Amino acid sequence: MRKRTVWAVTVLGVCVSAITPAQETQEEWPAAGKSRAAWFGGVIDKMLPVTVYGKVVDLTGAPLAGVSVGIQWEDMSVLTGGRSGNHLDHVQSDVSGCWTLTLSKPHRAFISEVIKEGHEYVYGGKDYHRDLADGKNKKDSPVISVMRRRCP
Repeated sequence: MRKRTVWAVTVLGVCVSAITPAQETQEEWPAAGKSRAAWFGGVIDKMLPVTVYGKVVDLTGAPLAGVSVGIQWEDMSVLTGGRSGNHLDHVQSDVSGCWTLTLSKPHRAFISEVIKEGHEYVYGGKDYHRDLADGKNKKDSPVISVMRRRCP
């Protein structure tokens, strides 16, 4: 019982010591003429763009060229309370069904639409709703979107 008490007090002490400098910094910001939004703005300015990758295929797995893929995304400015930061970009798949898009300082990004005349979107596979800006989307493991021919 004594070991658990000592461990809990130690963990609590570490947590409090980690929080205290952050609180002191926030209290010092107004005195230094800075706001929380300005501080986050400085952090956001140091963020790097992220390139997201995808591929569009038919039900047999064959690539589809000329598909318009809509990517809905927010940039990090939404965290500072500034402008909305909402964007919608469209990219076209190439002859191998692949597409890429570089996002500037993304907070999160998702596929919003997959459009090709004469086809209908079926599903985006297991990771369709995954945030594309999470850093796990790589060139060798693109997000897959599946389409099928529309019945006349």
